[in-house]
Amino acid sequence: MFELHYSKLTATLAAGKSAGYAKNHYQHSAWEIEMFKQFKLAISAAATATLVACGGGGDSGPAAPVVSTETFALKNAYVNFVNDNRSLQYAISGTTNNISFTGSGNIFQSSLTATTFEGKPALAKTVTVTGSLVVNGTTAPLNDTQVEYFDTSYNPLGSTASEYEVVVGAVNIPETGKVGATGIVYTAKRYQSSAKTVQVGTNVTSYTLEPDTASTAILRWIDTEKDNSGNQTASSTVLYRITTTGSITRLSETYVDSDGNLVATYK
Repeated sequence: MFELHYSKLTATLAAGKSAGYAKNHYQHSAWEIEMFKQFKLAISAAATATLVACGGGGDSGPAAPVVSTETFALKNAYVNFVNDNRSLQYAISGTTNNISFTGSGNIFQSSLTATTFEGKPALAKTVTVTGSLVVNGTTAPLNDTQVEYFDTSYNPLGSTASEYEVVVGAVNIPETGKVGATGIVYTAKRYQSSAKTVQVGTNVTSYTLEPDTASTAILRWIDTEKDNSGNQTASSTVLYRITTTGSITRLSETYVDSDGNLVATYK
């Protein structure tokens, strides 16, 4: 979710650095920790959730992840994510152009609404990020919105934010999976705008299912951005905890590019 907004955050913070942060508004229009993309930022649950449970007794270290033998409902988890309209709190930290920042705020997810995308019937979900950033002791507002589009079977079609993204080719979201499963979900073309006159690159979305507990698994959802020459320019990773029935909880998100990195935790 935040990935979409990070690229603009980078430019704005750089401008703020040169201006000494005086009365500067660090607003950006699509938080590249997309999920969303949402995520590009979009965007979503236990307070500063950890990926593993804490050990008991006097042991302050985390328990080792357990390789569950259960089968997990991946497609149900994805559908539940698409339909999730809860508000989420987040905390972020990171660096860009050697500038450190922290922040916090809320993510608001709308219910799905009927619309069109690329001339076809679609379902739209609006994700709005609000909050504040703290840079060198200066607090500035943070406001962004992105819209994600799905077909009536909840398969992704694209998104609009600081870029315009269109899914191309087949979408592969397996019905079920076990720990160790991995795969490519879809590929999308990225454009400067909905006019699609200038393509800026591609985004490849993939996943892995990783150990967590005997009855849950960690779903690692990865967006890899490339330029038109095929060179990787950025990556965004969102971690979710899922159950065998497809219940899904967003835990954290990390965005990395050549300018720096951003980490978000959700509660």
